[in-house]
Amino acid sequence: ATGSIVLALDPQLSRLGSEGYTLNVGAQGVRINAATSAGVFNGVQTLRQLLPASIESSSKAANPAWTVNGCTIEDQPRYPWRGILLDTSRHFFPKSFILREIDLLALHKMNVFHWHLTDDQGWRIEIKKYPRLTEVGAWRKATATDTDWGAAAGAAPMIKDGQYGGFYTQDDIREVVKY
Repeated sequence: ATGSIVLALDPQLSRLGSEGYTLNVGAQGVRINAATSAGVFNGVQTLRQLLPASIESSSKAANPAWTVNGCTIEDQPRYPWRGILLDTSRHFFPKSFILREIDLLALHKMNVFHWHLTDDQGWRIEIKKYPRLTEVGAWRKATATDTDWGAAAGAAPMIKDGQYGGFYTQDDIREVVKY
């Protein structure tokens, strides 16, 4: 039907690798083809990037016009490992920030999230057998830098009794991994 979006697996596109895809926008609608679901996912991210920026807003736009110019795209990643390192050992971020970061990675077709959770600056993962790791290692005296840095990153700093920090429960870690 006119204006439809079709997502399709096509083994003939294996030449594009496991994350490659084709995206065609025409009078009939949008079609994304790939050899694998990862490729289809990347094609959907490209489609999101072609739409007006207002689609990513958390507030509802009045009468949004979600149109995409006609195009044909064939794409595949140049590098198999594309990602970031997020160091929450030095600066703790709430779980909601971590999930949003993963959303942004997906939008930019990155495929690796390296999450730094422990070192001498902080211990951010709950180990039930060793509760003092988080009782002591997850907190330090709060400074103005801690407050400024967290606010600049869009996440309220975790400050409790003049201490900065926090940690992720085992359930938090499971949720992030599943996400």
